[in-house]
Amino acid sequence: MSALYARTVGGLVGRVVIQSWHRCIYRSVMSFAYPGRQPRQIVNRLKILRNPLYRQDRCLFGMLNAIFNRVDYGRISEAGPDRAAAEWLLRCGAHVKFLDYTRWNVDYNALPVGPSRKYKIEAVDATDSSIMHIGFPHFNDLKHLRSLKLHHCTYLTDECLNSLHYLEDVLEDLQVTSCGDITEKGLMSLHRLKKLKTLFLCDLPAVRDIHSTIETLRSALPDCEVTYLSLEGLKDLKKMKDLKEIDPNDFKDVK
Repeated sequence: MSALYARTVGGLVGRVVIQSWHRCIYRSVMSFAYPGRQPRQIVNRLKILRNPLYRQDRCLFGMLNAIFNRVDYGRISEAGPDRAAAEWLLRCGAHVKFLDYTRWNVDYNALPVGPSRKYKIEAVDATDSSIMHIGFPHFNDLKHLRSLKLHHCTYLTDECLNSLHYLEDVLEDLQVTSCGDITEKGLMSLHRLKKLKTLFLCDLPAVRDIHSTIETLRSALPDCEVTYLSLEGLKDLKKMKDLKEIDPNDFKDVK
């Protein structure tokens, strides 16, 4: 009886500790994302799943990432689209390079000081980032963004690629690799990016007919060098170098 009692009490204590830890995280992040609001109001507004505990664990990071992807139109109006987009991207783990600068910005707290509208985003490396489709309106009005790398983005979906229409008049180089939720539908939406010069695709397991999709894109984008690296080629390549270091220009002859 005493052993059973100890296990029961221990389980309850552990559950209380975990739930308290969750509440601390929620309150800290919510206070950052929604200043001036009470934690209870924020939690109720976002309809946090309270039971069972397993469902809380499962949705925790998705919920936090959704908060970090939230579009703050007031911030865009105040700081300008490039500064607001840079803050969003760095908040989600992406890297940003500004026009006329050689150094990549990798730290949210190390963004350049000075007039916020002075700095224009030229390139984005979203490798391993948590960007979501709800944050893609940040790309609107970015007039100097030429290069975008989407590699191993857990939350990247067809809706994200469809939202790249915000960049249809400026984007020149695009990489979409190792994103498991991207299908033919998402790739086909890239036909609107008429300024594209290079498009590099690789390791997209949800695309069933990649060769037909590639041919369609090549027809729709005659001025774009569309490159596809097969999974077999990727396995051989991984033996030589990290995928993160791949330059699409190295594979122009790959069909």
